[in-house]
Amino acid sequence: MKRLLIFLFFISFYGNSQNYQDIERGRNFCGSLAKSFASERVAEDALGRILSVFGEKRNFVVQQCDNVSNAVATVLHPSTIRYIFYRKGYLEDVNSNYPYLNTKYWSNMFVLAHEVGHHIKGHFSEGPDTSIQEAQMDEFEADNYATSILFHLGATLSQTVAWTNNMLITEGDYDDSYDEHPTYSRRKSAIIRAYNSLSNSTPRTPKSDNTDVADMYITANDIVLRYLERIGGLEKLKSIETMFVEGKTKFQEYEMEYLSVLTKPNKFANKISLKIDGNTNTLTKIIFNGTKGVMLSDFQKPIYFKPKDNKIYSFKSMPIEEINWINNSKIAFVTMESGSKEYAIYSQENQITYFDANTGLITRKYELIDKETGLAPIPGKETTSTYTFYYDYKVFNGILLPSRFKLFTQDGTTIDFSNMNYMINPAVSKSNINSLFYFE
Repeated sequence: MKRLLIFLFFISFYGNSQNYQDIERGRNFCGSLAKSFASERVAEDALGRILSVFGEKRNFVVQQCDNVSNAVATVLHPSTIRYIFYRKGYLEDVNSNYPYLNTKYWSNMFVLAHEVGHHIKGHFSEGPDTSIQEAQMDEFEADNYATSILFHLGATLSQTVAWTNNMLITEGDYDDSYDEHPTYSRRKSAIIRAYNSLSNSTPRTPKSDNTDVADMYITANDIVLRYLERIGGLEKLKSIETMFVEGKTKFQEYEMEYLSVLTKPNKFANKISLKIDGNTNTLTKIIFNGTKGVMLSDFQKPIYFKPKDNKIYSFKSMPIEEINWINNSKIAFVTMESGSKEYAIYSQENQITYFDANTGLITRKYELIDKETGLAPIPGKETTSTYTFYYDYKVFNGILLPSRFKLFTQDGTTIDFSNMNYMINPAVSKSNINSLFYFE
């Protein structure tokens, strides 16, 4: 029953529900991941230039990381998510001014293109037990990819080998018999051969009209604003004072009922009940009165929100939570894992939200939670996860909202709410609404 209660906590309201655990592995790897929108935009711009050469699809997550020297590509096994980590300062010379005569610019572009090459070529798939010979071949292949990219972007041979020249000066050569990276002199020779093999080719014009390249420039605000416009328009959504959400479903052999009340500026209350042996039992009743919250149940003592949880919910915008995502979210990645293209954003610290690239609508959310309380994760404590999928959008009082959502937990529990109903700005007195948010 307790696991069910924790799971049901996340049916608190419709708007609140790469796999976040995989992203969290990346953050743990970095240690002190910085959220810098400016440097991320520079990274996306540089990646857009690299991928535009051949119109290739992005298959990796990009994260700023203080614990790498320049940039590094990796797969953090047992995860299957591919990463490129980069140091903020490294991107200072990879900027939108296109300083093509700047040798450091081309050195940094070579390093970034090399790391992209690892993922484009499918390296790291075999896990951590790759042989030295295989690892060195991967490095040569990534160098070859980077050489081709720089050639087609207009770099000269001297600019293309600038990075290896610099490494030979600053670090020198070494015995690579037991090293996964070939010596810089071997790599330089291979780069020169690869570049010369392209010398009779015509440099490509980057495909600026390529859809996948355009994805490199999209921001979280672009995605959120498109969604808000799609479901009704920002001004109309801001005019909503209160929204009721209700629905019923079957859970095992029992009838489950759901009711949620969301009101400006940041209050919500919901109740999930289950009919057992003819009696209606409150599984969860979650209340947030604008400053503090509690989870109540007929089956356990109250669980009061911790200060961190109160802070998180106090910044939410009700009834339409997504309004508060403007300027408060960040792009995560673009994915085809569902079969169609989706944009994923970090909608909050422990939540990733996916949007259909064609319709602009939310398709699903992934949330990492504290396994014991169901609230925000606490460092060092065991976590679990929930997935919420949204289907069958319908118009309710001029607002497009999902009439069905399906919830999954890490332990296999599933609940499917269909035929959801929304009442927008219902004819209910403010005093009656406020009474719903009272608790001791």
